[in-house]
Amino acid sequence: MFPAGGAGLGLALLRCGLALALAGAVPSASLLTSLAWWMPALVLACGALLLGVLTPLVSLAAVAIAAVTLLSEGADRWEQSVLVLLMAGALMLIGPGAYSLDARIYGRHRVLPRKPRG
Repeated sequence: MFPAGGAGLGLALLRCGLALALAGAVPSASLLTSLAWWMPALVLACGALLLGVLTPLVSLAAVAIAAVTLLSEGADRWEQSVLVLLMAGALMLIGPGAYSLDARIYGRHRVLPRKPRG
C-alpha cells in the first residue's frame, strides 16, 4: 500500500497529476451557482491529493466530481472527465505511496505470528 522508490515517486506524480486534472474538471458556471460548497470542496480535495491525506476517500470524491462534470457537460468536455475518472480509480485501488502523509500517519506495520501457547 505504501511502495517506496520509483513506484512511490510514480504515485506521488499521479497524485499531483490528478489534483491538476481535477482542478480543471470544474463543471460549467450554471451548475456552480447552485452548489456554493463546490469550490471549497475542490480546493480541499486538491490539497489533500497533493499532500497524500486520506487518498482513497479523496479519490472516491474525485470520481464523483468527474461523474457530475461528465453528466452535466455531456460531449463538450468528456476527455478531461474520463482522464480524472481513470486516474482517480487507479489511485483509489493502488494507494497513496510512501511519499504521502497517509504513509507517515498509518505507516508500514510488520505482522508477526504469535508464539503458540503451551
